[in-house]
Amino acid sequence: MCVIDRDQPIEQVFTTPPLVCIEVLSKDDSLRGMRERLDDYLNFGVANVWILEPVSRKAWVCTPNGFLEPEGGVLPAAGSPVHLPLAEIFTDLDQ
Repeated sequence: MCVIDRDQPIEQVFTTPPLVCIEVLSKDDSLRGMRERLDDYLNFGVANVWILEPVSRKAWVCTPNGFLEPEGGVLPAAGSPVHLPLAEIFTDLDQ
């Protein structure tokens, strides 16, 4: 899933990096196995790459230096007002 800036053109194939790319891990996925895809996002210039793991109710911000857990339970999109409160996302899974 991707979030684009409102000024960014809507494209079927991105030629400009989206504001955020979000990967949701399935039970068969692993962070290690996703590394190549995440590196592709970062190399393309995506400034905010988020990983959600619904089973453990965890999330990470992916950077060239590794995976960081978000502070305060909120995934921020640097350089924008966009943010994702994890409690809201994971609470919805229980309903």
